[in-house]
Amino acid sequence: DEQMVNGIGFNIGGTVDFKGLKVTMVQAFHSSATGCPVGYILTLPDGYCVYHAGDTGIFSSMELFARLYSIDLALLPIGGVFTMDPPQAALACNLLECTNVLPMHWGSFPVLEQNTDRFAQELHNQGVSTRLISLHPGQSLELPV
Repeated sequence: DEQMVNGIGFNIGGTVDFKGLKVTMVQAFHSSATGCPVGYILTLPDGYCVYHAGDTGIFSSMELFARLYSIDLALLPIGGVFTMDPPQAALACNLLECTNVLPMHWGSFPVLEQNTDRFAQELHNQGVSTRLISLHPGQSLELPV
């Protein structure tokens, strides 16, 4: 019972508040055999805002997230094939107006992007001011960044 937030769950567009942590469920675009894919926007008690896109392709509604939230850190897939690729992820950073980006879903299969180099180049090529935070397996990040 102590782990239940509201006893009924929530859905896309909904926000739950758990001990000062606000979690908003947002849309994602991806295939799923078990339900609707989603991402989450987390607003920490100090106001720091994290967007976890989950498995998704780019979509224009990301621009609306920038209008509703001041995103300090976006976790975006860059692998391609199954999710957005580096050029799309760089454009997503522009739509989101995020301060920092932590790329994910790369290097786990041979067909995916194998590092973050192309993403870094795309951020530069597109003139995106978002700061790239590149972590490798086993590394950690302390918030806020």
